Amino acid sequence: MRILMTTIALAALLTVTGDAVLAQSDYPAQLLGTGHEEREDAGGTCLSETAFVAGVHDAVTQLQVGGDSAGCDAEWGACAEFDFAAIGTGNPILGATLHLRYTGYGDDAAGLPYVGLFAYAYTALPVVLPRADLNDQTALAIFAPTGTTNVDFSFDVTDHVIDLVAENIFQASFFVCGVFSEVGYNDLVYFGGASHANPPRLVVTTLQPVPVESRSWGRVKALYR
Repeated sequence: MRILMTTIALAALLTVTGDAVLAQSDYPAQLLGTGHEEREDAGGTCLSETAFVAGVHDAVTQLQVGGDSAGCDAEWGACAEFDFAAIGTGNPILGATLHLRYTGYGDDAAGLPYVGLFAYAYTALPVVLPRADLNDQTALAIFAPTGTTNVDFSFDVTDHVIDLVAENIFQASFFVCGVFSEVGYNDLVYFGGASHANPPRLVVTTLQPVPVESRSWGRVKALYR
């Protein structure tokens, strides 16, 4: 259905423009904020938390993800939230890509974690994410950080963004954490937060230009190098 709708839109535009070359616009969505969250699961005098809390923004430069056995056994997850209302309604989406800058890691003696990318509903409030619901079956993508740092992990989230727009939703929220629980491990990895020189970016490619804030992909890359 999505392919058919896009094809119809392209055909209609070609009818109007004749042999004119179609132009696409790469729009960097507004980053609303990022944050990271520690979930303790140790018992005794420590907390036993069965869920992360996403949607709480902070100013940290490095977002922590993975296991941490210092103090109470725990694990970390991180969120990034975006607004792309500027694309407007009726502007076909050709693609959407999320970029996360991988900035470093802690103790890799036991290996680094497999990390999952998950989506959740934006509310402008804290959102409870049960740990049991975050696994290899619900992840939008699964990736494996290595010893090579200061690189981007990029994810095709086109289908997810198209689904949101179909519901007239123009905010997207993403959460990253271990694919499976990393409680008790020492395998933290780090990603650039909102205050980092390379914060998370969501680039939405549309058929029609986005007023005022539209930028070419070349300009977007220049901003974040």
